[in-house]
Amino acid sequence: MFHVLRMQLVEVASLIAQVTPTTTTTTPTSAAVPNPTGAPPPGSEKLLMILNWAAWLAAGAAVAGIFLVAGLMAIQHQHGRGGEHGAKLMWVMGGCVLIGSGSGIVGALV
Repeated sequence: MFHVLRMQLVEVASLIAQVTPTTTTTTPTSAAVPNPTGAPPPGSEKLLMILNWAAWLAAGAAVAGIFLVAGLMAIQHQHGRGGEHGAKLMWVMGGCVLIGSGSGIVGALV
């Protein structure tokens, strides 16, 4: 069975070699490759201020979420119930990770 697959792969490779042109184009070495810089446009200070506020509010909401889940866990433990708040805590912690790594993710994509 593997021998048949190998034969088919060799046939496909030879067909691709026949279709692919043998001439290649190269760029001259004296051509300068542009390297754009990430300069912010004029007037972007207000947008950056709003983004900083949003990041600050998101971090505050994440901390408040952790405190809220911790309080609920303490109350439920006192009443002899509990256990389901672990999932809520994991969702809040996942949100904290996304908030903390948001700028790194965007920087990697851009």
